[in-house]
Amino acid sequence: MASGTGWEVVGKGPKKTKGQNQQLTKEQKKVLTENMPRIEVAAPLKESATIYDAFVEKERKRQEKMSGKEQVKPSGDGGNKRSSQIPVSKKKQQNGHRQQAPMTLDEALVKIDKSELELILTKDQATFPENPSVWLKDIASFINLKLENVEEKDPVFADQPKDYPVCKLPKNLRSLLMNTLNQCSNQTLEIFWDHCIQSMVADMGKGLSTFGYRIFIQLMAQSKPAIPLGQLKKNLELMKGNKSRTLRCLSIMWALGQTGHTDFRCGLKVWLELMMPMTGMKTLAGYAVDYLEMLFKNHKDLSSASSVIGFKEFFPVLDLIYSTGTLQAHQQSRLLAIYPKIKTLAFGKTPQNSLRHFFPSFLSRLGGSSSPALKKELLSCLISCLSTDKQCYSVWMQMYTKHLSQSSILLEHILNNWPLVSRSLEKKLLKETIRAFTITNEELAQQGKTSMEGYKNLPVVCKQLLQKMTSSGFPWMLLFLLTFGSLGAVIAFDIYSSGGFEGSRTEGILKNTGILAFSEQVWNRTQLYASKLSQWLSENVPYYWAQLCAVTGPYFSLLWEKIQIFWTFLVDVTRSQREWLQVKIPELLIWVDTKVPWLWTSIKYYSMQAWQLLWWLWELLLSGLITFGKWLHENVFTGSLSIENIQQSISSLLLAIQQYMRQFMQWVMALWTAKTE
Repeated sequence: MASGTGWEVVGKGPKKTKGQNQQLTKEQKKVLTENMPRIEVAAPLKESATIYDAFVEKERKRQEKMSGKEQVKPSGDGGNKRSSQIPVSKKKQQNGHRQQAPMTLDEALVKIDKSELELILTKDQATFPENPSVWLKDIASFINLKLENVEEKDPVFADQPKDYPVCKLPKNLRSLLMNTLNQCSNQTLEIFWDHCIQSMVADMGKGLSTFGYRIFIQLMAQSKPAIPLGQLKKNLELMKGNKSRTLRCLSIMWALGQTGHTDFRCGLKVWLELMMPMTGMKTLAGYAVDYLEMLFKNHKDLSSASSVIGFKEFFPVLDLIYSTGTLQAHQQSRLLAIYPKIKTLAFGKTPQNSLRHFFPSFLSRLGGSSSPALKKELLSCLISCLSTDKQCYSVWMQMYTKHLSQSSILLEHILNNWPLVSRSLEKKLLKETIRAFTITNEELAQQGKTSMEGYKNLPVVCKQLLQKMTSSGFPWMLLFLLTFGSLGAVIAFDIYSSGGFEGSRTEGILKNTGILAFSEQVWNRTQLYASKLSQWLSENVPYYWAQLCAVTGPYFSLLWEKIQIFWTFLVDVTRSQREWLQVKIPELLIWVDTKVPWLWTSIKYYSMQAWQLLWWLWELLLSGLITFGKWLHENVFTGSLSIENIQQSISSLLLAIQQYMRQFMQWVMALWTAKTE
């Protein structure tokens, strides 16, 4: 409605009143809140504990360790500031409770409650009765969390016993874990092994302790070594993916290497397939060499691993040991000390049937690029093959044409060391082989292939070797047998034809030369003095023996009694000291091994160096003698004094003696015939 003053808004009066009373007092608000209808909301159900709580708790702890103690920024609102102080204080309390001081492994293992572990295991078995891998993973995570404050300084525990950390595990916990593992199938254990390796590597990257996983790894490796062997390829790929992370690689090598403490065959297989490919990395080569030394030190019986190293596995080891630049000098010398045992394993129990498979690889490696040490070893192995396995000669003949340079080196070695080598080689087979080589050389010369590598010296070397084998040595034994046999036959015939020794020509010759009289005189004097000595001994020995016993017998009896009394006294007095030594000497050895772990290795290393030096001096002396003999042969025994001329002269003399003996026998027979007629 319009008025004289203007328009007015027509509305309901109560609205204006309501708009004026919007601001309520505190008491009104309180009363209004109490009188409002309420909806009772049920409290949320509490989640039941599951096996994954351990993983959630572990992740929360890791985040707390990574983030550290967080500080809350102050707010401008006083009320908000008060409300924010409560969670900050709670978080500080939690961090203070979680970040405990580092503990030793013994202290941490004591705090693990077996009943708590059994409760977790029982709950898991009830929840997942057909999934034992869940039980194992849950227990491993639980133990690993309990050992999180144990410092892990060395991933391979070089200063600890070989069964560390399992050796620190209480017996009741160990039996519980072993019983749980024995309840699982091999397929489950393979899955669990892979889980432990992956978790160990992942936690090491986060800076967390891995003792829980290592304990299970060690238990499985020592009780069921077939499980880790089935994971070798997968673990090798994992190592290759972590090449730049030395600690992770060492941990994987340590894990797989636990099989070798109880099973030599498995340990050697782990070294061949997992550790040896990693020796090219200097940070990993040291542990690989240490592990191989440990294997051969702890396992004296090599027969259990005779089938592990064949000729396919042997030659990579040979190339590694004699390689230049791959290993450090002290590592290479330590492998050289183990190499003879590796070679024995590779050749097997019947080398007379197995070396034919090694011969081709030995011969093909004997090239110009080989190091002197490798060349020497290859020549030694080739000679061993030829002397042990006769089939190697036919293998050599088949390879000769394509390996002329290698065959030339081997033949020159045989020629230069003929006095030593000829004793072990079968001369008949060697002669047939070299004759076959000579025919092949002539065929190559006819085909105009004399420019082939290694052909130049082959004809000369083959010819010289054939001469050495065809020219027989001087028959000294035959000479002695012929001389004494002929002399004995003549004397016997003379005595027989004369009817006895008296009146024979032999007696006349001995009388004329005075030999018979001198022999009779010597014999008579010998009989005389022998009879006098026998008479004197029979008369005086009993008397003097009785006198000696009468004089010295009491003293010897008294001396024996005193010795027995002194020995009894010494045993009683030193009993406590001997018992103390029996206890302390093993502790001293362990202490020395802990404080100076390199002592025994150094002693072994320097002893091996001394032995190698002596062996080198012996070879040097032998080489010098051979050189001196060659010099004598070339410069002294020449012309009329040459060995061939001397042998020819002595042979002519023997022929002449033989002719004279034949004539003498004919003359004796003629005399005998004339006498009988």
